[in-house]
Parts: sequence; structure tokens; C-alpha cells
Amino acid sequence: MLQKVERSPSKGYQLVDLGPLWEIHSPRGIYKGSFRQVCTYAALELGFSLDEFDVAVQEMEKHFHNCAEFGIYKSFLYTCEVPTKGELH
Repeated sequence: MLQKVERSPSKGYQLVDLGPLWEIHSPRGIYKGSFRQVCTYAALELGFSLDEFDVAVQEMEKHFHNCAEFGIYKSFLYTCEVPTKGELH
């Protein structure tokens, strides 16, 4: 039997595709910009490997998701779907 799992507040990182803009959620806060800007910020300011972003985006596309979760050590974990502002009621 499957149960719905409630997500607890993440201590890791999230990469979110909002269409024309992207966001990276981190313990420092949320950075918004183009995909290139978010990648540059994540690499230079947060210490991400761009290879991890490549894998995450490929998996997001494969599963038609708009979010990738990363652990506290900045390694890709899984993708998921998060509501965007236009989908919130």
C-alpha cells in the first residue's frame, strides 16, 4: 500500500525551472535568474560541480519534472514536481 509522504524542510539544495527563470534554493536563500546565471552562481558562490547540474537537468527532462533536489554535499539526489506561482490557488 502506498502512502503520501510529506516533505520535511530540506537542508540541501533545490534547482527549480520556472520557465524563463530558474531558481537555486540554498541555506543562504533563493537566487533567481537565467539558467546560465543560476549555474554560474551555484558554481562560484555555492561550490557546485556543473556536472551535477547536467545530470539533474537531464533527469528533470526525462521525467518531465521542474525541480531537482541536491543533498547537503551538493550531489544530485532526485527530481520532483513543485507547484509554480501560476499553479497555486
